[in-house]
Amino acid sequence: MAVLFVSRLILPTRYAVGIAFATAFMIGYGLLEWAKLVPERHYQWLPWIPVLTLVPLAMSLAEKIGKAERAISYTLPAALTAFFIVPSWERLNDASPAITGKFSVPVEWELTTRWMYLIGVGITVWLLCCVLDLLASRMRPGWFVALFAICIGGMAGAIMPLLSIKFGQILLCACGAATGVGLLSLKSRDNNIGRAIAPHFAIVMSCGAFLAFVDPDPAQYAYLAPLAIPLVCVPFVVGPLARHAGIKLAVLQLLLAITIIGGSGWWIHSQNQTTDEYGDYGY
Repeated sequence: MAVLFVSRLILPTRYAVGIAFATAFMIGYGLLEWAKLVPERHYQWLPWIPVLTLVPLAMSLAEKIGKAERAISYTLPAALTAFFIVPSWERLNDASPAITGKFSVPVEWELTTRWMYLIGVGITVWLLCCVLDLLASRMRPGWFVALFAICIGGMAGAIMPLLSIKFGQILLCACGAATGVGLLSLKSRDNNIGRAIAPHFAIVMSCGAFLAFVDPDPAQYAYLAPLAIPLVCVPFVVGPLARHAGIKLAVLQLLLAITIIGGSGWWIHSQNQTTDEYGDYGY
């Protein structure tokens, strides 16, 4: 909170919010007992990604940049996120069943599972950046930040008991950093606050869902369900429902988010499919 307050005194909002979130996220992560400030494994890059993408994301909100240019500007952060968060495990180096199982392609054209994940994560981050920017531009910044901070906290709550305490702790650090931003924006009507943190939410949610999805063997698709929350919220800001903005609509958005996260957690728990394959579960 202090970082955001000081940063806004000397920097434009688009830089101040990103710096505050990235700094708080990194500090929270650094306080974890097992944290590695020099990443040794793929998931340890997550706190670094907001730092590495800070400048291009802030530049995307420059005043003279149009919607199309802004969408294009999300390409580099999305590519960087995919590059750092997708692991290089041996089991991902085989040809992707999604391609080889349905199409007959030359060997030299075969896409490995890792390449499919790189493309998938990149597209997901880019799409969520665009969707969350739309939501942030039409929602009060305090509620926007609160809603998606709660979503990230909910993802952590679903992941920690079922998969990995470490993954969950990283997401809780991001949730705490977002909460600090949210507390300082409760009474603000400056949509640039929400728009500045929106792509960081896209990165954290995409990475959190992907880490939980890819860590088990076989992969667990239920962990990807929270990525639908931003899409579900779009009808509340665009179209007929947008005319009924208020506390009731906000509560409905929150209930939908909780239902999606809770439903995915229940689905995984009911299948009794947890993992300790990489030594993270039960830390």
